[in-house]
Parts: sequence; structure tokens; C-alpha cells
Amino acid sequence: MGRPRKKGKHSSVRIGAQYELAYRDWLEQLGMHVSARQAGSKGMFDLIAWSAEECRHVQLKAGRLSCDGANKLVQRLRAEAGLPSSCHAVVVHRTRWRSFCAHQVIF
Repeated sequence: MGRPRKKGKHSSVRIGAQYELAYRDWLEQLGMHVSARQAGSKGMFDLIAWSAEECRHVQLKAGRLSCDGANKLVQRLRAEAGLPSSCHAVVVHRTRWRSFCAHQVIF
């Protein structure tokens, strides 16, 4: 028989990718255009979504992140990214009920 599969990085990467695709689908249902997914992205944002009314730079966290942690991260990303006032920095994390919880800074 073959080797047993390890539950390491590959499973967490798969979970993160599934979470990202689910959020992307949700944004598209809202009528937003979404940039191509950056597989293995190490940049500030995972997705960029826009419509005629707004622009969102999105960082997704499928792992454990509290609302307080998400608020701190979105403030830091907003300050570091130098986004124009028409764009929002958004941090989305998964709740214990597996739903989306979005935190954003609007100017």
C-alpha cells in the first residue's frame, strides 16, 4: 500500500483556496468584477474587486483570526498600501459558523 497522506501545508492551502473562491463567487453575485486569483500570493491582498461605485482590496484569512485581529490587520493594510480614497481595504475571516466576516476601513 501507499504512504499515508500528511495533513500539512497542502490541506491548509486547499482550504484557503476554497475559501477564496467562495468569497469571489459571493462578490460576483453582488455584481462586482474580481481580479484573477493570485495562487500562493504573498502580497498584501488576495483579491481586488470593483464596481462602478467602489473598489475593494481584499485579504482573506481562512484560519483562526478574531474580529479584533481583523480590525488591527485592516488598519495596518490601509496605512501600508497607500490606497486612494475611492478604494477600501477589506479583511475577511471565517467565523466559527463558517460564514464570512468582513472588516473594512472607509474614508
